[in-house]
Amino acid sequence: MGVGDEKGIRVVGHSGGQQGTSTDFQIAPDQRAGVVVLTNMDGLDSDKLATEILKVPIATATNAPKK
Repeated sequence: MGVGDEKGIRVVGHSGGQQGTSTDFQIAPDQRAGVVVLTNMDGLDSDKLATEILKVPIATATNAPKK
């Protein structure tokens, strides 16, 4: 499991897999956003894919009107 910073946003995640699969999950707890990537392919950069997909809910959470 790792904790990092993606352009100023705290991200926690973990990747893994086994023969024939690649997996990754990432959450941005402060933005209440997360993504899980499960593939039936080994060698796929599931971490990079999850990072790109996570940008969508983060952008939505960041641009949402405040209540």
